[in-house]
Amino acid sequence: MSLLSLGHAASVGMRALGLVRQQQHRSCSAFRRKPIRVTSRQCSAWVEASMSLNKRIGFMGSGQMAEALARGLIDRGVVQPSHICCSDPAQARKELFRSLGATPYDSNLEV
Repeated sequence: MSLLSLGHAASVGMRALGLVRQQQHRSCSAFRRKPIRVTSRQCSAWVEASMSLNKRIGFMGSGQMAEALARGLIDRGVVQPSHICCSDPAQARKELFRSLGATPYDSNLEV
């Protein structure tokens, strides 16, 4: 599976996390960036090699998608629960994130 077949959102996210390196390639008179194609096995190896990101992750809204992402990041060991924060008006969602070890906030400004 190539990076291009993962979809644009996945490739942008992987680049943002530093999981995919970009190479510069010369075309006519300008430099253009072209993504390096990687297999899913290489991607998994890069994730395992850099198991823990030393970054904070904040979710504006702690709905089902945020919960799934947070659980996946925590379960894989990519980020520590204390490095995750979220905001949501619903107290039940804040309690759920608190039970994961994340820090819930009342407003998006605090995230």
